[in-house]
Amino acid sequence: MQSDYHWWEDYGVPDQIQKNTYLSRYVEPPRASVKHVVFLASGQRLGKIKDNLITGQRDEDKFKKRESSRNLEISTESLAFRLFDEGIYSTDDTFAALAFDARFNWGFSKRNKSDIVNAYFAWLKSKFESNNLQSVYLAGHSRGGALVLRLAKKFQEEFPNVAVIVDAFDPVPNKTIRGELGAFNSSIDNPVANFPRDTALSENKGNWAWKSNLRTYYGHKKNFSVFNMLIGGKIFGLAQETRAIKSPTRR
Repeated sequence: MQSDYHWWEDYGVPDQIQKNTYLSRYVEPPRASVKHVVFLASGQRLGKIKDNLITGQRDEDKFKKRESSRNLEISTESLAFRLFDEGIYSTDDTFAALAFDARFNWGFSKRNKSDIVNAYFAWLKSKFESNNLQSVYLAGHSRGGALVLRLAKKFQEEFPNVAVIVDAFDPVPNKTIRGELGAFNSSIDNPVANFPRDTALSENKGNWAWKSNLRTYYGHKKNFSVFNMLIGGKIFGLAQETRAIKSPTRR
């Protein structure tokens, strides 16, 4: 890790995880000018780093294991590009970071995941002065979605008067590790699926998500907004039960 990312070393994240974590400081005004923080994370990488309309990177073959800096072109169709191009955020007062490979994998241990979340949180906090912070926007897909939901909890606990906004797209927890993100052993079918659900490992029928007690996972709802978009499909290359989460709808 370069010196700017010493937090991963400080929190004891294993070297191999550090070497496969690919981050971009997409927009970086002076620290004293930062009022808003944007962090976007793509999902777990299974082989190549492919196009992602959240973070906007092009196809890359694992960056060829390169451990030094490089410049990447961001897709004009991506969320990362449009947030600034459409004037939602300004480059003058917003620090924006993109995790092309957040290296927050489903199978990592509970300790590994906690250390990684702490490293991301400390790194992002180093980019602004606390008394200037007005809002935090977090978005992620799959395991990136799980990461930003966990970061949201850290931000809302430490900065209760700051607006924290989260967009999660099929956020995938590891239910087997003490119910990550409050996931438990019950599920919700996607009502628009045209075929029956079958959880047998050898099958892949239907779209569904694990239930979660997200409403109690977060300590308070002040200045906090979560949008959770789900398809509920099987995660490519992983077990049938590796699925997104959803809080039951109140009636």
